[in-house]
Amino acid sequence: MAIVDKELIKNYQEIHASKDYGFTSSQYKSHIQACINEIKPKSILEFGCGQSTLVDGLVYEAEYYRYDPAVPQFANIPIDKADFIINTDVLEHIPAKDVGEVVAKMKSISDHVFYNIATDYANEILPNGENAHCTVWPGDKWLELIRQYYPDAEIAYYVEKKSCLIITWKSPGTKQLIHDIERVRVKSNNKVDHMFKKIERRLRQIRNYVIGKNRPRKPL
Repeated sequence: MAIVDKELIKNYQEIHASKDYGFTSSQYKSHIQACINEIKPKSILEFGCGQSTLVDGLVYEAEYYRYDPAVPQFANIPIDKADFIINTDVLEHIPAKDVGEVVAKMKSISDHVFYNIATDYANEILPNGENAHCTVWPGDKWLELIRQYYPDAEIAYYVEKKSCLIITWKSPGTKQLIHDIERVRVKSNNKVDHMFKKIERRLRQIRNYVIGKNRPRKPL
């Protein structure tokens, strides 16, 4: 098994059993599709899939597999080799002492991995009281570790205190495409966030007026 900390797995089993969790990978469908279009894999493994349905939405004919030790139906790695691994929002959940072992396990399965790694603490708190992101490193430190196993790994996109996207093979074209896709996605999300903040602010003003706060005072 790639993740040996049984207590950590138990914490995530409790989370998965009690709520919807582990769907962020769907945000990276276009990035992953760009990798697939180049590699043309016959087998794809989502390593650390959570409750994700990501692989169901990919437009490509291949054998798809899922693995997550905290989700009973995906608790065992189903294949020894894969042409491509998807690894989104996983490594930051692994204790620093175990991260190398996890990356080494992926290397034993495939030479081609798309990594998305959060580089800030999570909103989620585990049942044991610890932050869900237990290994928070800057992008260059993640790249240094991954290059111990994948010498050709490169950062495709990185924002401090946000996320780091890494691919493990040399491909200037795919690297640039992932960068461009992520830049557009982030910009779009920022616009949506700004719009909702404006709506929220306006609704708050209306509410305050209705209940008497900020209502124009009548002259005495």
